Amino acid sequence: MKRSLAFLFLAALVLACGSCRAVSHIFSDRLEAFYAQESQRVVHFETPPAGAPAFDIILIHICSLGWDDLEAASLRDHPFWKNFDYLFTNFNSVVSYTNPSAHRLLHAPCGQMPHAALYRPIPPECGLLDELRRVGFRTYAAFDHDGRYGDFAEELKKKDRTDPALPLDGLSVVEHNFDGSDIIDPSALLERWWRQRQDDAAPRAALYFNTTLLHDGAHFVKDKEWWKRDRVDRYREAVLLLFADVERFMKLLAASGRPAVVVFVPEHGMGLRGSKMQAAGVREIPLPRLTLVPVAVKVINGGPGAAGESPRVSNAPVSHLALAEMLAAFLRRPSLAAGDSGALLESLPRTPFVSENSGIRIAEKDGQLSLYPDYRPRTLLEPEEAEFFIQRRRPK
Repeated sequence: MKRSLAFLFLAALVLACGSCRAVSHIFSDRLEAFYAQESQRVVHFETPPAGAPAFDIILIHICSLGWDDLEAASLRDHPFWKNFDYLFTNFNSVVSYTNPSAHRLLHAPCGQMPHAALYRPIPPECGLLDELRRVGFRTYAAFDHDGRYGDFAEELKKKDRTDPALPLDGLSVVEHNFDGSDIIDPSALLERWWRQRQDDAAPRAALYFNTTLLHDGAHFVKDKEWWKRDRVDRYREAVLLLFADVERFMKLLAASGRPAVVVFVPEHGMGLRGSKMQAAGVREIPLPRLTLVPVAVKVINGGPGAAGESPRVSNAPVSHLALAEMLAAFLRRPSLAAGDSGALLESLPRTPFVSENSGIRIAEKDGQLSLYPDYRPRTLLEPEEAEFFIQRRRPK
């Protein structure tokens, strides 16, 4: 990954910061211990027992949607979240860029890896799609973009063994991305997949769907002078469109009668409003306001379950391993009931906060965030950056 001018500027800022305090080697050892512990954690997917409910899994991977962005756009408490059965308010996406985020989601069965390990061969049990195929799922991939930027489609195919993406021909273009490429109507593409899935006799199917509808610089086809519009207003309009598309798709699934689990999981935040340390739209340093993202899970046509609040909210620190464990737990269940006593959320593995991009990491201990640039001894971040990290509240 090439460092941008913004990254170099921020590096110089950290070097010049006289108030930054050096952290002892003890903290470095703690970070190494974190990776050692994570390397031992694996979620095992078991072949469903005879008579277990057959259901589909739909992973909706969203570029540029963080809790801080929702707060800036006045959408944190939107009724959209009440469509789900489970909501994670303290989910760490770890990274703030698309390709490594996709690798981390598709490596979900294993504990958090250092950034460099994402690009090395991984054990077979770490591949989410491979594991789902092994236990009987037919897998698919679909992107609402051509997948060329950053060699996204090719990299996922080689590294994560994704399937060839569904064709986009004949579908309407709703946005142009920052590079001028087309962004297809997500709702129409999801419906195309659903029609194809219904023609497939496989009892279980899994879809990895990636959308760039919210990407910084993306703009609606109708907006001829989009750059003149307020940035927050443009973003809010795109988020509301995404919410409507996902709601429409879940209603389509519900009407079919087929059981399904929908996982709504952002790649990372957009950085809509930035902070004192990093300007709006800059994502070089994976601050919590960029990597803490809203993750929600919906069980559709799962059968009767215990009555309870909707959604059930988890404020525990979790990451992709928790999603893998949740899916594995659904496969072990005799019934795919949506409601439960909350024991499922409590049983999910927790992951201490460590975020990282290439060349830079952030770790949390007792509410204190520490920055680990590869080019400098560790420094403690100022309280302003820890401020967002400790803010937790449930949607109304």
